[in-house]
Amino acid sequence: MSWLFIWDDQCDLSNLKTKPELLKAIHKRFLEILKGAEVTSHDIPLSRALSNLRERMLEKASLKWLNYFICGFEKYLYGCFEEANNRVDGIVPDTETYIAMRRLSAGADVALPLIELCDQLIIPDFLRKQDIFKQLNEITNNLLGWSNDIFSLSRELATGHVHNLVFVLHCQHKISLEEAMKLATKMHDNEIQKLLDLEANIPSFGQEIDAELAKYILGIHAWIRGNLDWYSFTARYKTVEMLELAKY
Repeated sequence: MSWLFIWDDQCDLSNLKTKPELLKAIHKRFLEILKGAEVTSHDIPLSRALSNLRERMLEKASLKWLNYFICGFEKYLYGCFEEANNRVDGIVPDTETYIAMRRLSAGADVALPLIELCDQLIIPDFLRKQDIFKQLNEITNNLLGWSNDIFSLSRELATGHVHNLVFVLHCQHKISLEEAMKLATKMHDNEIQKLLDLEANIPSFGQEIDAELAKYILGIHAWIRGNLDWYSFTARYKTVEMLELAKY
């Protein structure tokens, strides 16, 4: 998670934020290293860190799980790339486009597989392919991204960052930021209810799979609640701190 925060700030606040092709090249190298490529003297520190994380993950998880994690990681990197493209073109996306993009850039596709790693769960391919499992992940992804947008609005406005649900609603509906904040909050709360309704109607997949899925859902709840609790005490989104960013 520290790695994600460091890279996220590079993408949002450093010179990289308007250099999508350079981002693309760096992302290509990140993925090569996560897939097992050896680091060289030309690799940046974050690439070396990924190599170390890969080794430590494989001490606790299978290569099959790591490949699943890498797929989510690739989605996150693509979301960062698309945001950089928008900045170059001066685009504020519409709400529908933004929500799809936010599911990528929020990093939830990197975070949610960690439930399996940390709790030593085995989610079978059969379950991953089920619509209800995909919906659980999508709703959680929305919740993590949208709550971040609500709490980080002031900071992102101060840095000229337009990829924020509140700001997108403000622009598309031509409403005040206060009204947009209320609308974003209502969307978030509706998504919470959607998650609860979905959980209440999960069919049985057999005793063993049901037990693993129940643990996974507890992990989802921990992410949502932990995310909210973290916002309550971190100063990250309360001030626009000066960050030491790499120069590319």
